[in-house]
Amino acid sequence: MATSEIIFNEYLSAELRKKYTAWAITGMVHCENTGVFKAKGQRPDIVVRDNPAAPICVETEYQPAVTVEQDGLSRLGQTYVPTGGKVGCAMAVRIPDHYKNKNGPEIAAALIDENKLGSGFIN
Repeated sequence: MATSEIIFNEYLSAELRKKYTAWAITGMVHCENTGVFKAKGQRPDIVVRDNPAAPICVETEYQPAVTVEQDGLSRLGQTYVPTGGKVGCAMAVRIPDHYKNKNGPEIAAALIDENKLGSGFIN
C-alpha cells in the first residue's frame, strides 16, 4: 500500500522539530489540522507557529505536484485561528515518488540522507 501524503507530512514535521530547537517546543509545529483557518474547507499540511502573528505554512504533494505551488500561494494571508495571525510565508514541497513506497523509519532516514535536512537550520 502506498504511503499517504498525510503520513509523509507527519514524518517531515517530526524531522523539522528535531532540526531546529525553537520548533521542538510542544505546539510549535502542527500537521494536518482541520479548522485552523477562518476560510472553511482548507487544511494546511504543516503549520509552524514560530511567530504567532505570521505563521508559516508548508504544503506538500507527491510529484508531479501540479497544484502544490497554488496550494501554497492560497495560504498566504489566511487567518490562522489559534493565534489570530495571518500566514506570512508559505512553502511548496514536491515529494519524490519513491517516498510512496517507504514506511515508518524509512521515511525519516531518507529525509535526512537525501534532502540533508538541517543543513540550513541554525540552533
